[in-house]
Amino acid sequence: MKMNSLKKAGSVIILLILGLILIAGCGNSQSTPDEEEELTVINVERTGGFLTGFGKVKVFIDGEEVMKVKNDEINSVELSLIPGEHTIQTKGQGDKSSVVKFEVVAGEVNEFTYHTEISNIYGVSLDRIE
Repeated sequence: MKMNSLKKAGSVIILLILGLILIAGCGNSQSTPDEEEELTVINVERTGGFLTGFGKVKVFIDGEEVMKVKNDEINSVELSLIPGEHTIQTKGQGDKSSVVKFEVVAGEVNEFTYHTEISNIYGVSLDRIE
């Protein structure tokens, strides 16, 4: 008899815990719409001297590689990004550029153009072209 009572009590406790979890989950959901991703175009122009022009520079958006650019070339990539702040960085021949921030704005044209260069002295540079 005691065993059945313990099983029933255990079942009731489990159901109560599950109910509380469901209620807590419903309380946290707000009726805010998901952010729409915006078409974003990233253009990267690369230049460099004769000795630093070999190989490709990798371009990273938010830490993820999205394209490679050869010397004296301009490459573009179209991405779907949520509005807000994002980062771009280039890496080549073992060096990295500084991380540059850019802002994607909902409902606007989001096209960004950058210049990157590998230098024997200064490593990899990355600058936004206005």
